[in-house]
Amino acid sequence: MQTNAHPAASSGRNRWPGTNERMTLDECVRLVTCAESFQELTETLPTYAPKFYVKPTTTAERLAQRRIVASFNAWAERNGREARAFIAECAQ
Repeated sequence: MQTNAHPAASSGRNRWPGTNERMTLDECVRLVTCAESFQELTETLPTYAPKFYVKPTTTAERLAQRRIVASFNAWAERNGREARAFIAECAQ
């Protein structure tokens, strides 16, 4: 299943760190959540939004979290969902 590409997908920003391989939104979802796809995240209760409380340990995880938050919040805005995704600030 293919999800709509984020506008940054063609800019080179959505690449696996250190490679030129495209990092799909669904790959991001599988990397840092227990869901299998972005669509699965959107097919939840209206009060749900991804929330990340664990500090990422790799650059790929950091990029994946940011991309999921941005993509989910853009989707939520378009679809009138009030719940928003976020990454909690982790104490050092």
